[in-house]
Amino acid sequence: MTQPTPKPIFTTVPVKGLKKDFTILHFTDLHACALDEVEKAAMEPVRRDYIPPRQGLFGGGRPYPSEAALPALLAYGEEIAADLILMTADIIDFPSEANLTHLKSCVDSCKVPVLYITGNHDWSYADDYHTENAAKTYLTRVDAVSGAVDHAAIYEYETVLVCAVDSGLDRIRPETLEAYLTAARRAKATGKALILALHVPVHAETLVEDTVRVWRQELTIGEGAFGADDPATMAFYNAVAVEPDLSPDAVIAGHVHFDHEDTFPNGTPQYITDIACDGHCRVLTLTPAQ
Repeated sequence: MTQPTPKPIFTTVPVKGLKKDFTILHFTDLHACALDEVEKAAMEPVRRDYIPPRQGLFGGGRPYPSEAALPALLAYGEEIAADLILMTADIIDFPSEANLTHLKSCVDSCKVPVLYITGNHDWSYADDYHTENAAKTYLTRVDAVSGAVDHAAIYEYETVLVCAVDSGLDRIRPETLEAYLTAARRAKATGKALILALHVPVHAETLVEDTVRVWRQELTIGEGAFGADDPATMAFYNAVAVEPDLSPDAVIAGHVHFDHEDTFPNGTPQYITDIACDGHCRVLTLTPAQ
């Protein structure tokens, strides 16, 4: 089988107060579609019939299945000696046993720290989409891989704090908002660079045209977008994109299936990376600002 080839974009992010370079390999929206025949045979027809089109969508036209991209990209992170591999959700397209096992095995065997947060596909099938049953049955297993608590996962280093939050429901839960604010206050108090990672990107005017062109709707959260009527989401948006006090030094996101860079009103940059099943990824080098 032909192996996936990583297709990196290289991005330099100047950060004030940073003392040395810090490298992050980012990939997102890999949409692994692994499913074994035993599990397939045991499924209800509505679920069994849903999966082949998904496998075709994310594996079609390539000489490898989408799930093969996961070990290839993790190995690339090891090859470049990244300080962190950041996976911003939809790494698996549905929570089959084969997908869940593949995800855990690949992350556990990686020699580079991996920070993973869930999105809108990782823990749901279409026939059980974001239900309490799906959360109870699958989200807990995915969170066991990510280490998420209150739908947020945090990795802290000597000079960098990375906070990943789940925005897969097109909003930010109140407990997730508090997790971000706590992480931001800690980063500011300790003089560390603060990186925010999430799946559904934060609203920016320059992103609207591209998402409408590709998806015929805006797929972001915040002002004028999803969650605009939700207090926790808007408090998150204001902290990240408008006010300067607790804003991150950079935001890293996915979900929209194309590469994009934009800047919020408070000057914070946002970087979005194309789909990982095609090998797309981004190498971000945080470097001390001159």
